[in-house]
Amino acid sequence: MRKQLQRIGLGLLILGGPALFAQEDDVPLAGSEEVIVAPEPSEEEQVTYGGTVLNESVGGATGFQYPQGLYLSTDLGVFSRFGGYSDSGAMACVRCAPVFMSKAQPWLGINLGYDITKSFGFELSLSSGFIGEASAQGYDAAAGETSSLEPSCINSNDCTSPENSNLTMLNLGITGTWFFYDRLALQGKLFGGVALMTADPNGNQANWLLPDDVNADLGFSFGLGFGLRYATLLPNVIIGLDVNLVGVYSQALSTRHLFGAKVSDTGLPLLPALSAGPVIKYVF
Repeated sequence: MRKQLQRIGLGLLILGGPALFAQEDDVPLAGSEEVIVAPEPSEEEQVTYGGTVLNESVGGATGFQYPQGLYLSTDLGVFSRFGGYSDSGAMACVRCAPVFMSKAQPWLGINLGYDITKSFGFELSLSSGFIGEASAQGYDAAAGETSSLEPSCINSNDCTSPENSNLTMLNLGITGTWFFYDRLALQGKLFGGVALMTADPNGNQANWLLPDDVNADLGFSFGLGFGLRYATLLPNVIIGLDVNLVGVYSQALSTRHLFGAKVSDTGLPLLPALSAGPVIKYVF
């Protein structure tokens, strides 16, 4: 009887052994973890944060996104006005020598703006430039010598337009930006606002919009700006270079002086100027 049972068990082992061992191979050992390897996605399926496809590279920056929104920028450069009059040592007179441009002086601007889209926005600018050795108005060299009714302006500051002055402007403008190559863009700007001229360009005589006893005057400013913009890889930082053509309108720029004779009484009541300098922009 025992031998018969042994023969039956041996037969079952021979018949069911392979299946049994195959099942045991599929069962992980105690303490081990099963590793599942997922298939690699294609290039079209690979994305970065924000949904940018990884294989889209902008200027060598994979997945780069242009910063836009509320921003603050600063301009620090040079400023010069076109035209004006300077003193002449050879002729021993003040404000009698015409100049093509004033000497280059500092320019500072602070701009608060908002990019509505990547290509369009608006900004509020507070800027200031210094005018060196170029008065708004000039005098004939021999004015005091040819008129017995008018005192001489020779070597006197009592009846002259200031040779050195400051121009401060508050402008509201619209901007347009075109990214023509990767992260490099051209930008244009159209702006207008008010300008404060100190000292009074009319030689502290009759002012236009301010009381006569104030040694300053108000005018209207306007202009065009052109520049380059480069979106850096620093978070939310854009740098660039701007050139602005500025005009200031004020009746004080062409009003006849009470004393002395001007070089020209037919000039437009306009002060043209130019500013240029680097720009640093931070987008919040």
